[in-house]
Amino acid sequence: YPYTDGYTCQQQAGWGQCGQLWMQPPVCMHSCGRCGTGTNPTTAPVALPPASPTVPSQCSTNSTNQLLQHNGRPIFLSGVNVAWGPVAPFGQDINFLDPLCSSTTCVNNRAYFTTMFSTIAANGGNSLRFWLHPDGSSLPVVGGDYTARIIDVPTAAQLAGLRFVLQLGETYKVLVNFCLWSFDMVNDQGYGIQYGRWNKVLTNSIVRNSYLSNWLRPMVAAAIPFVSSSLLSWEVFNEPEGMTTKWGWTGCASGTSDCAKVDIVDIQRLANLVASNVHTVDSRMKVTVGSWSYQALSYVNGATNIWSDGSLQAAGGLANGVLDYYQVHFYNGFGNNWSPLQHPVAFWQALDKPHVIGELPNDPTPYSTNSYQSGSYFYEKLLQNCYGGSWGWVYCAECGGSSSFDKLPFLKNMLFIQSKYPALVTVSSGPSPPPSSAPSLGPVAPHPTFTSTRSPSVAPAKSTIVPSAGLCSDNYPYTDGYTCQQQAGWGQCGQLWMQPPVCMHSCGRCGTGTNPTTAPVALPPASPTVPSQCSTNSTNQLLQHNGRPIFLSGVNVAWGPVAPFGQDINFLDPLCSSTTCVNNRAYFTTMFSTIAANGGNSLRFWLHPDGSSLPVVGGDYTARIIDVPTAAQLAGLRFVLQLGETYKVLVNFCLWSFDMVNDQGYGIQYGRWNKVLTNSIVRNSYLSNWLRPMVAAAIPFVSSSLLSWEVFNEPEGMTTKWGWTGCASGTSDCAKVDIVDIQRLANLVASNVHTVDSRMKVTVGSWSYQALSYVNGATNIWSDGSLQAAGGLANGVLDYYQVHFYNGFGNNWSPLQHPVAFWQALDKPHVIGELPNDPTPYSTNSYQSGSYFYEKLLQNCYGGSWGWVYCAECGGSSSFDKLPFLKNMLFIQSKYPALVTVSSGPSPPPSSAPSLGPVAPHPTFTSTRSPSVAPAKSTIVPSAGLCSDNYPYTDGY
Repeated sequence: YPYTDGYTCQQQAGWGQCGQLWMQPPVCMHSCGRCGTGTNPTTAPVALPPASPTVPSQCSTNSTNQLLQHNGRPIFLSGVNVAWGPVAPFGQDINFLDPLCSSTTCVNNRAYFTTMFSTIAANGGNSLRFWLHPDGSSLPVVGGDYTARIIDVPTAAQLAGLRFVLQLGETYKVLVNFCLWSFDMVNDQGYGIQYGRWNKVLTNSIVRNSYLSNWLRPMVAAAIPFVSSSLLSWEVFNEPEGMTTKWGWTGCASGTSDCAKVDIVDIQRLANLVASNVHTVDSRMKVTVGSWSYQALSYVNGATNIWSDGSLQAAGGLANGVLDYYQVHFYNGFGNNWSPLQHPVAFWQALDKPHVIGELPNDPTPYSTNSYQSGSYFYEKLLQNCYGGSWGWVYCAECGGSSSFDKLPFLKNMLFIQSKYPALVTVSSGPSPPPSSAPSLGPVAPHPTFTSTRSPSVAPAKSTIVPSAGLCSDNYPYTDGYTCQQQAGWGQCGQLWMQPPVCMHSCGRCGTGTNPTTAPVALPPASPTVPSQCSTNSTNQLLQHNGRPIFLSGVNVAWGPVAPFGQDINFLDPLCSSTTCVNNRAYFTTMFSTIAANGGNSLRFWLHPDGSSLPVVGGDYTARIIDVPTAAQLAGLRFVLQLGETYKVLVNFCLWSFDMVNDQGYGIQYGRWNKVLTNSIVRNSYLSNWLRPMVAAAIPFVSSSLLSWEVFNEPEGMTTKWGWTGCASGTSDCAKVDIVDIQRLANLVASNVHTVDSRMKVTVGSWSYQALSYVNGATNIWSDGSLQAAGGLANGVLDYYQVHFYNGFGNNWSPLQHPVAFWQALDKPHVIGELPNDPTPYSTNSYQSGSYFYEKLLQNCYGGSWGWVYCAECGGSSSFDKLPFLKNMLFIQSKYPALVTVSSGPSPPPSSAPSLGPVAPHPTFTSTRSPSVAPAKSTIVPSAGLCSDNYPYTDGY
């Protein structure tokens, strides 16, 4: 059991998980009954413990909605409020946590929060509530003008501080709920214009949209890498009812309207818009509101739930702008009628979401601050009353200056919950589904949607918004290579991410009598004219990256001249100081910058073509059981993707090549990996132990530099039908295989990648259109049906076709001689993954006469081209000269800039070309051998030495 998650094979087997992909051999052989008879298991069988503590009977019909889900498992949130620390100014901790900041405030603030996370974890806590900008004082504004309140993008220190907090959470397994605003946003206490005077965020669409577009979305995007580890949720407000005309207690020391109380619909609207923006950036993220009391979130004692889905949607108009869980506060002064300790969660008649008690004192009636001394714990009472968690107020006693802020009672409650209910408070980070199979909550009795005393206001149509003259400019905050003029020309002004203050001038929002800061110019075309032969196929011609079509213009890297063939990934770790590492990093850095400088936008990088860089269990290359990636490999992968992010060059990672069964006599580690294709135990060790962790490590780069995963380079070369590989050793470890063997692995790899992150793309570098077309007697062996038939997994299909061409193949198989429609396989884009620098009829210097084969491929409706190869010194031949490719890339970039710009912003594609019509059916490829199916897992009988419980996932099981 190779996973560091606190669970065992016995538990996983008891929960019926043996059939899961991540539990396939060699994982948990004994507990899953795969050892046959006569073996000598390394662990003696024991009685299985229960999957989880017994849920109180009063919660049995509500257990699904009682607890939040984190990584697919229910979790009771047991923690404490942080809110703010004693070092930085109130509400500005995020500005003083940057690891690169060396000021005394930064150093002391980082030390305080590090100690705090470790203390919470040591006392059994699993979560906390952290305030980001409660009174707005930490928010940057455009031009430093706090009167206008137009909010700017986050500072580098804020982004670094956010990541620092989430990294602490990841280290200590403590989930973080980030609270954005508090009622303090309109509670001016006379500290100055920067503090507590942010009424316009609630009432002015221009200011509000500057917050959503400029500040919120980049901060949310920065947290994406932590969704599966330490990010719990985003909280729109702390106790926003306090700034409403109905319940409010805020005030205006300055006497200005900037801190005037607002209507309920104003806070609902912002909650709707923030939730929608968060869910749009990443639908996995959760959103909540820290409601002051059940007086605003129930249907009892004359109350109404103002935070219901219908109420928020009515106020803001966005369907996905709803909360993922309710959060409610309680203090003794509210009385027993509103106490979650006096009433089970069902009492409030709002059972459509889990309820978390986001604040409560350390002596909530009828408990005292030392009730724990008599074995009485209010956190347990909340669990028994079917709530989803509790965060006590507050951790920082020195922040409040009052004994009521003593955190000891909360620490004692957290420690008790962790000791008695460990399965309910363990933070998991792995792929397992929840062990619980509790029934879902039945229908909830309908309640009226809250209607404000004022009808929900709707922002005026954007074409009629007339801001002050100073706002009449083209502010375009996205780093995606496009302009306001282009977006307006493509009709995008109505999109959420184009709302004011974005692109005011180009979208015609300046009214009359204003003084635009940019003179109007004619709008450029949205994109170059697509050749007529592609007009019905433009949707499927190009891949999509961040929702925009892109023509892939680049080159093959394959390998560099420094590290051994196929082992570059082992020598790119930034922490490695060997000469090989230093030189390899320098080579690849120069390579990325050269490709970018010459207009390229993508490259093809080989990871482990012959398997020589793969770690194996116990160093035993005879058994071929593949181990988890090394730290150097994970660091090397990130280094490559960070280069791509820096230079805006997309990376296609090629996993295997035909070299995997091409033993050239270099030793057992090289080219003798037939078992990955033919042996289910070895294959599953590759998928579970190596592939999935590498793919997971790339998740943060999906929207920036990761293009795709390529299962094989030219796998046809190792088949009995077309193969050219050989076995210098004469062993079966490098024997050729049947076509169905390569199809099966392609199906399983694609399924695993898509399961880890459905946004990721998968391809195969097919040797020739002789294996990927329906012409000249050929069959497409890489079609969806063919892969599904071979491996059995529905999502194990390719996202685009990749085909290679060399002059020796002849004109019949040339993409330069035939448009993409010729091959009769139009269900996906086609990228030419390899071609020489002189593909017939072009010469290596054709560019000197203005003839470019990359443009010919674009005109023939292909989705891109990667020339072979960048590294002339790797091949030792003039045919490896990269200059023709660089000239072609530069030409494409100069003539078709909109088609090759790598975007990282939120824009949808500029093209609105019609989708491709139905494709004529073709037969699914059938191998000369029926697709083999791995034996049922209960009948796999490995050698006795494998009969152990190897569980490699860090998921809490």
